[in-house]
Amino acid sequence: DLMPDVVINVVDASNIERNLYLTTQLIDMNLRVVMALNMYDELRHKGDKLDTVQLGYLLGMPVCPTVSRSGEGISELFDTVIRIYEHQDPKLARHIHINHGAEIELGIKHVQPYIAYNEKLKAQYSTRYLTIKYLEGDKDIEKLLKKDCSNIQDIANARSDEQQRIQALMGTSLESAIVDAKYAFIQGALAETY
Repeated sequence: DLMPDVVINVVDASNIERNLYLTTQLIDMNLRVVMALNMYDELRHKGDKLDTVQLGYLLGMPVCPTVSRSGEGISELFDTVIRIYEHQDPKLARHIHINHGAEIELGIKHVQPYIAYNEKLKAQYSTRYLTIKYLEGDKDIEKLLKKDCSNIQDIANARSDEQQRIQALMGTSLESAIVDAKYAFIQGALAETY
């Protein structure tokens, strides 16, 4: 099993929106994650306020403000990692799915069963994550599926159907639509907490 026990996701608080984009991919991977919201002093210095508890709830992972230069928040960060590793606190972390909007979710539902058909992959990865990355045209995931999926032609056909459907319906590529949906999710979470 190649999956890590816990991921520490270091996010730069001074550029929070762009940095949270990567976090959405960790959410799709269904990993146990603790966020270190670093350079938190810069956010405070600007007079900004962030409800880190509520943000953590919305993202499904604890958010720990840190200032690595001074060591502030580091011991709390490691305490939180241990608590997540030991499953001590369901209030700390919950399993969430990012809702990419009705049409993209329909596309995920269409393609995911073809990927999940491959038991070896299903045992190692979140098939939802693989599906989203494949729909985005991620080259590494394409290679992985080509190598490990006996039904790659079915998977490719299903993606092609969805690419055409989304393009016709939304007037944009499937890849762009997924990126937009992730940014919309982030903006929504920040609107509630920042």
